[in-house]
Amino acid sequence: MERRLKLKSASGGGNGVGRSANCYKVISIHPSSIPEDISFDRMMIGATFPPINMTGFKAFLTNIDYNLENLDFLLYIQHYTKLFEAVADEERAALSPPWTKKDEEAAKKAINNINKATHKSTPSIPMAQPNLPTPPGSSGDESSLEDLKYEEQHSTPPRTGDGGRLASMGRSMSEAEMESIAPFARHDSQHLHPEESITEGVEAGPELPISVMNLWKESQRIANAFILPNGPKQLNLSSRERELVLYALARNNHPSSFSVALRAADHVLRNDSYPKFLQLATPNMNRIRQQFAYSMGYLCILLGVAYAGVMSMSKAEREWRLFAIPLIVLGVATLYAARRGMCLVLHSLGHYQVKPWEVYDPEHAERAHANPEVFLGGKYNSESRDWVQRYNRRYAMRKIFDKEAPVEEPRIRDAQNVIFGQGLFTGFLASVVVMAGFMSLPPANDF
Repeated sequence: MERRLKLKSASGGGNGVGRSANCYKVISIHPSSIPEDISFDRMMIGATFPPINMTGFKAFLTNIDYNLENLDFLLYIQHYTKLFEAVADEERAALSPPWTKKDEEAAKKAINNINKATHKSTPSIPMAQPNLPTPPGSSGDESSLEDLKYEEQHSTPPRTGDGGRLASMGRSMSEAEMESIAPFARHDSQHLHPEESITEGVEAGPELPISVMNLWKESQRIANAFILPNGPKQLNLSSRERELVLYALARNNHPSSFSVALRAADHVLRNDSYPKFLQLATPNMNRIRQQFAYSMGYLCILLGVAYAGVMSMSKAEREWRLFAIPLIVLGVATLYAARRGMCLVLHSLGHYQVKPWEVYDPEHAERAHANPEVFLGGKYNSESRDWVQRYNRRYAMRKIFDKEAPVEEPRIRDAQNVIFGQGLFTGFLASVVVMAGFMSLPPANDF
């Protein structure tokens, strides 16, 4: 019976996929060395093709890098920017101006003052922080940004076109209140305490256009999902970055109010995740097929050398020994290409093997039961992932001849053509050296 080859995880020290150290290592290359035609920006606008496209990048972030929330955040901000730009001209007076670097510096000073004031008022708490917006409730209803205390001298809320005064958004409001009270309404007092009623002392300003109100609600949804602590797609932000974003969102609905979080997410994707994705996506075969290619390469070289040796010991003319050259060239070229993660057969067909984590339906993994080791607080074992378990149950021959797809990205085809040419040239040089030795031997005339 065929031997099953197991796909080992990085945590187990194996040579599998993901963060493991296989023969074509997943090493993050410097972003400046990435060609412009397959750059991160071109991938984000859909200008690249399989295997380097948005679908493959999402699968990589979901199953290997565990960093999908950063990409989702960028896509949400792109959508939010389109909504912001689609507001009618007659309603744009109610929109907030861009959140500039100057505003960000002012926000830092305001937050520092808040932290100092809070620290003095609560000496028993060594690291007191300003109140942060509350995460969405378990019922699934929308939750607004909670109280964020700040000095009134730092508050510059936008005003509607008729100049009416609006109340601060840094309060907790229900869905009904959101329909009647401007989301950036300002409290009359200098400090808004969380224990006070959300309606006390609030003077409702004129109603905003529905499109602007929807923008405020959309920014809240994004904050609930990505910015707030324990959100469903919480970004890996520092406490200071989170405070700056929440401070900006409490006063501004311009897309640039997310700039701090946007820079953090873009930096991780552009400088870490995407280079590793390219390093993993460029090989056109999986690890097991690579081992099979190594075996075929060594076999061709062995057959070529054996044939030349047999002809040297026979009574045949020396010219017959030259027929070993194609075998040696093919074997060395196969080894050269396999070392760089390329199968010559797949290259000749213009195909690549679909990555194991792309073969299976990701929704199936989402529907799977929670990992007991994770649920009970044990150490996470990446081999318990659904797609890894299903892939490991396959026989070696099925993995060698796994699902294929056409290579559509021109840059990948060009790079593979270069590897193919280099492999043939290396094989030709190796065959010249080997055959020079055999051709110099006199016939043994043994048979």
